[in-house]
Amino acid sequence: MEKQNKKTRTLQKRCLIIYTSYSGNTERVANIIREVFLRNSWTCDSFNVKQGFDVETPPFEFEDYDFLCVGSLVIWGLPPDEILDVMRTVSRRAGWVAYGKVVPGPKLGLAFVTYAGAHLGPKEAIPALKLLELELEHLKFKCVGLLSAPGKYIRAAPHHTPTWYHGDHMVRPSEEDINRIEKAVQKILDDSGESSVPLESHCD
Repeated sequence: MEKQNKKTRTLQKRCLIIYTSYSGNTERVANIIREVFLRNSWTCDSFNVKQGFDVETPPFEFEDYDFLCVGSLVIWGLPPDEILDVMRTVSRRAGWVAYGKVVPGPKLGLAFVTYAGAHLGPKEAIPALKLLELELEHLKFKCVGLLSAPGKYIRAAPHHTPTWYHGDHMVRPSEEDINRIEKAVQKILDDSGESSVPLESHCD
């Protein structure tokens, strides 16, 4: 039995989720992504890369994982330095950027962000998503998903008005947002052949 359990652990695929969350919006999305992977029989490690996080010696090795999920809040259209630093430090140390063309894959990844979207709505998430996609692929994980959800912007609460693009952003991400992300992640696993949940169990 122990031999069989050891074989199962060896064959079980591993997902790493790293994200930067200041007020809990991105963490909430990260948690639902983790739930989807666990439901599909993956092991899954998750870390909030906050200020003061040791980017030189993080408590994980990217090469130990089969799927990498990277997320952050959005500040002036971009991810904060913390999440970028931990990815760039590893890619520089590995020499992948310095030595020419990088071919992502066969390992996979996805990027996710939460944003206030006061002015232009979903457009405000695009630059951050694309930058995270770029850094994912520098690490040789082929990006197969870009996900975003509105989130409350605590510092702007005194100035919030219903005339913002997302007039209800103070109660986002909503259950509808979370359900949408959940379904999107499951579809990514289905489409990439990494799902272990029967299709009929999560069809609409």
